Amino acid sequence: MTDFFTHIYGLLLEGDGTVLIILYLGILCFWWYLLILAPTIIRGVSVITGLLRKLIIRYQNKKNF
Repeated sequence: MTDFFTHIYGLLLEGDGTVLIILYLGILCFWWYLLILAPTIIRGVSVITGLLRKLIIRYQNKKNF
């Protein structure tokens, strides 16, 4: 993996613009991926916490009776 990074760094030092464009597009795609993924993760966590709350309330109700 380090050979890959040294190769990319060498291309950047040579001034090849295509590598910069590829890196820029990769970063853009990564941020769009995070923007799409973040609400999905938040929704999933909220659903799981809601289910856990229901289970805890049921368990406490059964324990009281």
